[in-house]
Amino acid sequence: MYATLDDITQHLELGSADGLVAPGNDFDAYDGPEAILRAAFRTRQLDGREPHVVEFRIDGIDDALAVLPPDATVLRSVVDEDGDVYLHARGRDYGVLTFTGSWLRASVSAASRERALAIADGMRERAPAPVDDGLTPIHTWYRSGTGPTSTFRRMEAPTWAAIAGNYPRSTRAAVGRLHEMVRPRATGKLILWHGPPGTGKTTALRSLFRSWSPWCDVHYVADPEALFAQPDYLYKVLTPADEPSECGSAADRRARLVVAEDSDEFLRATARFEAGAALGRLLNVTDGVLGQGSATFVLLTTNAELGRLHPALVRPGRCLAVVDFEKFGPTEAAEWLGATHSPPTRAQSLADLFELRGDIERVYAGDAHRTDHGTGLYL
Repeated sequence: MYATLDDITQHLELGSADGLVAPGNDFDAYDGPEAILRAAFRTRQLDGREPHVVEFRIDGIDDALAVLPPDATVLRSVVDEDGDVYLHARGRDYGVLTFTGSWLRASVSAASRERALAIADGMRERAPAPVDDGLTPIHTWYRSGTGPTSTFRRMEAPTWAAIAGNYPRSTRAAVGRLHEMVRPRATGKLILWHGPPGTGKTTALRSLFRSWSPWCDVHYVADPEALFAQPDYLYKVLTPADEPSECGSAADRRARLVVAEDSDEFLRATARFEAGAALGRLLNVTDGVLGQGSATFVLLTTNAELGRLHPALVRPGRCLAVVDFEKFGPTEAAEWLGATHSPPTRAQSLADLFELRGDIERVYAGDAHRTDHGTGLYL
C-alpha cells in the first residue's frame, strides 16, 4: 500500500494550503500514505502555531473515533494492509494524530502544554472501561534475517486466584506477593524463578502477565542466548522505537517486563566463563547504566538449584524476588490429591500430581491402551 513519489508530490501540491509543505517534511518513494498524516500533524509544530505535543497510549481501544473530542474533524485516514488505522484530526485549536493497532497511540498538539494535556486527559476519560476477557497482550521477540523482530498477540492467562492452590505454600506465598505489587519501586529489577521441571513456572508466568497488565507490557524473548549476546538486539527490546512517551513523569509511564525462560546459560555459577559478556549485559540491564531511568524488569526462569546460580545474580539489591518453585511434600501432595487417591510417599511435582489424578496420561512402551493428552500445561 505504498504511494509512488508522484503520488506523494500530488498530495503535497493539493495539501499545500493546510501546510503539508513545510521544512522537515521530506518524502521519498519508500514513504507510505501514513507519512502524509504525520507530516500534516507536524506542520503546526514546526511553524510554531502548536509547539507543544503530548504523546500517550490507551490500551484495549480499537476505534479512535470513540475517544476523539466531539469538535474534532477527521481530515485524513489510512488503513494499512494489517488493518491498522491512522487518523489525523483537527479541533478548533489543536491537532490529533492516532494509530490503532494492538493499542491506541495518540499525539496531541496545541499552543500550550496545558491545552494539549487537557485534550489528552479528555480522550482518556472517553475511553470505555477495559473488559477482562482473560486474554493478555504479549510481545514475542526473536532474531530474524533482518534483525530483531517482534510479533504481538493476546494469549489466554489464568487469574492467580484460580491457580494458586496448585503450588506448595511457600511458593504460593512468594508468587502471591509479586501479584500484589503495583509498579514496584524497589531498587532490584531482576526476578529469578528456579525449580525442577513440572513445577508450574510457565503457568505462573502467564498469570503474572495478567495481574501486571494494567501497568506493565510483557516482552517475551524466544532466543535469550541471542538477546544478551548482541547489544543491538538488547537495546531494541529495552527501547522500542514505535512506542511513544507517556504523559506525565517517567515514574508514571508503563513498565516493561522482559521474560526469558530456561535461561540456565546465563545463571550458572560458571556463566562468566561460558557465556562471556552476556552475563555482564544482563547485570547491566538490571542495575547498571542500561537500567538507569528504565522501568524495565527482567524475569528469568531456570531449572537449576539456587546454589548453582551465579552469586552476582542474587546479591542484595539486584533481585526484586527470588522464587523457589518447590515440589509438593507428601503431606501437601496428599491434600492436593484428596481422599479418593492414595497419598504419595515422596515429593511430587505439579505435573506428577496431575498424572496421578488422571488429568495427564502418557504413552508407555508396549502399552497400546494409554493415550497422550500432553504434558505441556505445567512444564
